Amino acid sequence: MIKFFAILALEIILLQVGTTQDTWRRSESSSQLEIGDVAISSEYGYFVSLKNNHHIFHSKDSGSTWQQVGINNGKNKFYLTLDRSYLNVIDNKVYSVSCAGASKRYLYNNDIFDPLDKYTNSPKENLIVNQEGKIFYKTESYINRTDSYWNPNYEKFIFKYENDYWIKSTSFYTDENNYVITSNFIDSLITYKVTTDEPAKVSIYSKLKVPRSIPISFVSKGGTIYFMDNFSGSHIFNYVSKSELNKIKISSLQIEHLARLIYFYFVNSQAEIFIVTDKGVFMNNGIDEDQWIKCHQLSDRLPLPPGLKVLGFDTKSFIKDSMNALISYGDNCGQSEYYCFTPKFKKWKSIQLDAHIDNLLNVVKNKNNRLYAFRPCENFFGRNYLQSDNEGKDWETIIINEEYVSSIGINKNGEALAIATNNRLYLYNSTLDNWDEIQSPVEPQGNIDLLHIYSSENELFLSGKTKIGSPVEKNYLYHSTNGGINWVEIKSFIQRSSHPLNDFVIFEDHNGHWIAYPEQGAFTPIGILVSMDRGMSWELDKRFKEFYASSIVQLLDDNFILNGVLKPNKRGTFIIDSLGNYNIYSQYYENNPARFFLDNDNRVFGYTNYSYTDVPFFSTDLGLNVIHDDSGLKPTDKEIRIIRSADYERSDKIILNLAYDGIYTTTHDIFNKITDDSNTKELYSVFQNNEIIIIKKKDQSDWHSEEKLRVYNLLGQTILTKNLENSDGSINTRQLTQGFYFLQVNKGNNSSQLIRIVIR
Repeated sequence: MIKFFAILALEIILLQVGTTQDTWRRSESSSQLEIGDVAISSEYGYFVSLKNNHHIFHSKDSGSTWQQVGINNGKNKFYLTLDRSYLNVIDNKVYSVSCAGASKRYLYNNDIFDPLDKYTNSPKENLIVNQEGKIFYKTESYINRTDSYWNPNYEKFIFKYENDYWIKSTSFYTDENNYVITSNFIDSLITYKVTTDEPAKVSIYSKLKVPRSIPISFVSKGGTIYFMDNFSGSHIFNYVSKSELNKIKISSLQIEHLARLIYFYFVNSQAEIFIVTDKGVFMNNGIDEDQWIKCHQLSDRLPLPPGLKVLGFDTKSFIKDSMNALISYGDNCGQSEYYCFTPKFKKWKSIQLDAHIDNLLNVVKNKNNRLYAFRPCENFFGRNYLQSDNEGKDWETIIINEEYVSSIGINKNGEALAIATNNRLYLYNSTLDNWDEIQSPVEPQGNIDLLHIYSSENELFLSGKTKIGSPVEKNYLYHSTNGGINWVEIKSFIQRSSHPLNDFVIFEDHNGHWIAYPEQGAFTPIGILVSMDRGMSWELDKRFKEFYASSIVQLLDDNFILNGVLKPNKRGTFIIDSLGNYNIYSQYYENNPARFFLDNDNRVFGYTNYSYTDVPFFSTDLGLNVIHDDSGLKPTDKEIRIIRSADYERSDKIILNLAYDGIYTTTHDIFNKITDDSNTKELYSVFQNNEIIIIKKKDQSDWHSEEKLRVYNLLGQTILTKNLENSDGSINTRQLTQGFYFLQVNKGNNSSQLIRIVIR
């Protein structure tokens, strides 16, 4: 059999990184990320923390300006987690804890949060702070005392649930005056009065039958039980008098003040109750029963929620008194509006934080460099796609015929396809700058919902699923070869395809077979699938047995580079041949999976994506040796970095999407950072003659005894070495099997030139 080889690099020399400008530039997003928590301290001012990242901002000047606060965890000034920071004000001191589970507490101290001793395993939602600054721990079934680190003491129970009545809410004030409301979540509420001195005493305070499961309930310091239902169509606000504990009455808020919508309430450290309604903000002193005074200044131009749906998860409020308040309304999908009311302005003021960060998924680009993406929604699976024409600085929601867009894909012509929420399919026309409806493989009003569009070079795939409530759940998969104009149904391998983590990748290998694998989650059957008949049937690909891949690329010699996990738990970047033999690609990739983008010749761009310290790199020898380059990625002292995706068009046009950070683009050709070392530069010419490779010096000089040739493979294994003087610079390729090889000319201890060849 005749072997063919190609000389792919003739003058690649010893690499060094030149000192130039930063490689990466962040698009300073105008996004307003969702608030994690808010707090006000009389002594220290106003605080807000952003959701799902390390940022905490502080205002000392009554809300005029906001600065980011450092968090001293010893090595760096940022948390070692991306979970949101929650804030607690206890005895006028401001505490922050990063997340639930072995997290340190921090105490605000002169412009920085300093760590306190020991850890707490208690999230804010499980902590009760009474007016005396004492802290208790609660779940749905019990309440405990805590130690000095806020961890529950399981030997000191204050309250336990009984008879399938679970804890619904708690109102703690002093040692002698506390209330626990329990519910069977059907039609009954039982309220208990609790003392917290030792031993704790529990007595039934009230038993009530209610017409439905009441969403929100609490007890005032004076013993009045209030019920708020801001989710039903009635929007009721009722109360139970402490003198008639078996009778529910309509609140004067709705009878006298005519409040139609009751949004939310806040009880401050003085036990005062503030209720935010469509008629303004009303206050009760916590003692007088159902007596409400309107806070006229707080009510003037009061920012109200954009809709009732945001209240359950996304409203954050802190109303210290009638002159100091913070409110944030989130959209559940990454964005918030923030407002403060302070004595300086005596009116509501929008807060603008100098963060400029974003959190995006599924970033794709059309031929005119328009970006498409969506922000993940925390409590439902919806996707409302956005578009940006300035590299991610500003985003606008895509609306097509008054419908949101739930999926975007890019066809072979570089145009975007969209699935709208009316179950119709649209193709963007760059020339006319509009969306045209195109033929869909399903009827918009039929029994199949379109879910996702997947792009794969010249191929497009479209997934669908029977509508919710159908007697039989079935998944569908469609294929288009002409940019989405026509579709053919193929066999679907997806299950539960409405789930956002069932995204997958399909690509065509050198033999024309389709390979499919999950990109973010798992589908059944688990593993890497192959179709040899263009999607008419699928089977597990035996070459990739027991491998969970997050990315796959195929090399010119038909071998594959896989990034992921080899069962049971061996992580890394592997090279695999056609027989399914795995090897770690090089020592660098052991326990270090990396995503590869192949360029011309032997150049590779990529990034590691497992250890939460993701870093981009580039290489001139197919990734065997890499040069890290994260210059310009912010913040430079953040301990965690997640690169969610990249778009590699060419070496000077790369987009990185970083979680809880934003979009970065290259400022120059990444390979221009490589400079020559003239002291080690030696140029050679390489010729082929049938199965013989001949290497000659360009200056026509003879070979010397100290000049050696080393041939090694992609794993860095030396295949052969030659004395170039004895062999006259020739290599017989019959000694080499099919694959990639590198030729390196060594002179003494110096390696001067690297040449890559492929044997087929």
